[in-house]
Amino acid sequence: MLQVLCYKFAKFCIDLKWAILGGYYLRLAMQARYLYRSSQLFKDRWQQIGLDYAEQSFEEDFGDIGRHFFWKAQNSPWPIKKQIIFDWLLNRPEQPYAISDQ
Repeated sequence: MLQVLCYKFAKFCIDLKWAILGGYYLRLAMQARYLYRSSQLFKDRWQQIGLDYAEQSFEEDFGDIGRHFFWKAQNSPWPIKKQIIFDWLLNRPEQPYAISDQ
C-alpha cells in the first residue's frame, strides 16, 4: 500500500514538473540538437559514415551523446539561456540560438 502511494506521489510530482517546465525542456532539447549539429563530432560522423547516420546517432544514442549536449544546452551562456526562458514564458516558437561575434 505504501509503495503504491509513493509511486502515485512520485508520478504526480513528475507530471506536475513536466506540465510546468515542459516547454522549457523542449526548447533545451532543440538547443541541444543545434549544438550537436554544429559540433565536430557531427561533422566527423557525417564525413566518415554519412548524414543519415550522423543524424540518427543523436536520436538513438541519446544516453551518452544526447545527454552531454542537453547538459551543454542547460549550461549555455546567460544570453542564450535568457532568450530560451523568454521564448518559453512568452510562448514563442522553439528555435536554437548561437552567440554571434558582432
